[in-house]
Amino acid sequence: MITPRVAYLASLSLIVILGASIPATMWFEREVSATGTHGPDTIVAALPFISIFAAGAVILAVLVLRARMKMLPLAAGLLPFLILIGCGLLLFLVTTTR
Repeated sequence: MITPRVAYLASLSLIVILGASIPATMWFEREVSATGTHGPDTIVAALPFISIFAAGAVILAVLVLRARMKMLPLAAGLLPFLILIGCGLLLFLVTTTR
């Protein structure tokens, strides 16, 4: 079971991985410089970090959703009520702004 603390630490580590792509692209630009290819060359250095971030984000979302499945029927039951409140608030705002 994934606890909230583990979810926060995993989210923080994903942000660190994404942030690590910035110095990697700067290093790649400085050391390799122009390769003569068309388009952005530094995306080659950032692509592994971005792909790890994307895969980790999907895995973390699935794990958190599976850990919180007990609340899913409650959220699904309250969804029509929340939609009605949102539509009523939107209708109120539209009619009072004219």
